[in-house]
Amino acid sequence: VNTARDDVLTAYFQIARRFSITMIVFFGWMIGVDVVFGDGLTAASAWNAGVMVVFAVLAISQQRRVHFAGGAVVWLIFLSLLALRGAGAF
Repeated sequence: VNTARDDVLTAYFQIARRFSITMIVFFGWMIGVDVVFGDGLTAASAWNAGVMVVFAVLAISQQRRVHFAGGAVVWLIFLSLLALRGAGAF
């Protein structure tokens, strides 16, 4: 028997997959722009590649715990980058 909760989770994972793929393309684009117009591969490119890996895992996973952990990891990376840029590291 399909419950309303199952329907919501199915819809969430479909949207999450599309969003994750969009974010992979976005971060890949940022790395490409750095390579073509910037200083090539930099430390920021490595951070972007790390975020791409997290979104790739989220795109293929359909487990709530993985999505929760992935969201937390992306936020930690984002906040770390803010702190590092604020300190002049980038």
